[in-house]
Amino acid sequence: MDQAAVRKHVAAQPTVAVAARKGVGLAGIPAWVWVVAVIALGLTLVGLLAYGYFGERGQVPVQLTYSGLNVTIGVSIDGDVEGGSLRWGERLAPIERGVASFEFAGHMLTPGRQELALVLEVPGQDPEPYPAVIDVPLTIGLDEAGLSQDPAFVAVVVRAGEDVSVSVSLLVEGELQNLGGEASETSLETHYRVPVVAEAGTSVFRASVTVSGAQGTTVLDQIIVPVEVPISELLITDPLVHAVTERSEATISGRVTAGTTVLVNGTVVTVVGERFRQSVRLEANGEHRIRVEARTPGALPQVTEVQIRRTDDLRDEASRFGEDSSVRYEQLRDQSEELRGSKVRLSGEVYGTSQTAALPAYAQMLVRDCPRGERCPAWIRLPAGLELNRGDRVSVYGVGSGYQDFVVNGRDGQTRRQSVPRVDAVLVEPTRR
Repeated sequence: MDQAAVRKHVAAQPTVAVAARKGVGLAGIPAWVWVVAVIALGLTLVGLLAYGYFGERGQVPVQLTYSGLNVTIGVSIDGDVEGGSLRWGERLAPIERGVASFEFAGHMLTPGRQELALVLEVPGQDPEPYPAVIDVPLTIGLDEAGLSQDPAFVAVVVRAGEDVSVSVSLLVEGELQNLGGEASETSLETHYRVPVVAEAGTSVFRASVTVSGAQGTTVLDQIIVPVEVPISELLITDPLVHAVTERSEATISGRVTAGTTVLVNGTVVTVVGERFRQSVRLEANGEHRIRVEARTPGALPQVTEVQIRRTDDLRDEASRFGEDSSVRYEQLRDQSEELRGSKVRLSGEVYGTSQTAALPAYAQMLVRDCPRGERCPAWIRLPAGLELNRGDRVSVYGVGSGYQDFVVNGRDGQTRRQSVPRVDAVLVEPTRR
């Protein structure tokens, strides 16, 4: 090739090189297009990975199960997570059969759609975020502040989302009634009052509240909330029944649980251990009703009325007592349990007494109306403040109260158990010796 031809060939080459530097690429596509395409592809891949990691995890099945005042949140876990756990803040739930369950008191949750910041922890692997979303339609709590009010009540507190409608009904002793709600001023919260009443002879008030709701067109499962409120323990040990006295003062004694406040006619009295004892004035003759109230924290107050009649004529009171004259000692001895609560009168001589400040007073007497050749002992529970002595002859008007068991020492030095009829005295009238 001659030099002219070489110069012509070399001169032609830079055209391609210059063109390349000016941005012309493969098949004539500008290079900047390739750059944009690569960036777009990278973003797409990142987006797909992010969706696969967050999007699918964000749709993890989460199930809410209501059980009374509690809510269980069950989160489904995919993949091989044997021995793993799911962490939610300070809570750690083991994964069992592909589900990690968290249990909460209902009032700890907030209604509405919420993201859960969960962390999956599997042995041998680094902890990794495991986000999920829940939609809490409503929560239920119980407010016992009303137990100290008169009349007492507890409030079922329902917090519901804006798109949730709620109705509440109450079942007490088989009777169904709807409850009207009082809306809170500060939140989507409604208080439903449940009246609480202390029935005689019961230690717990029980009721059942049913919460029904709908979220849009979806009807929610009914939630049954058992309401159980303990009743303050109050046992009057003196007088056991209504009493009749000639004295201007009476003593009220009883037993409560530790930590209980006791009021007698509105005055707080001292409780020593689990016992209390309080004197009350009987200003005039006639009927006196002494109100005794026990208030134990977290329990329904219990109120008992003690009935005491002051008189200056025990004989007149005795004549109007109204005992069952057909009930004699023999019937009490053989059928004392069956005759429990019967009004009776026993006359005889006191042969033993016990009167201490700590324990109820009692007297042992031999009943005068007794079959020939027999001894007829009876155990008399005395009203507080009544003092009897060995050898006193009295007529006891009271209520049959079953049998009293006690241990006696025999002349041979052996002890034996004895069971005799017991009468809780309402009034005791002295008789001639």
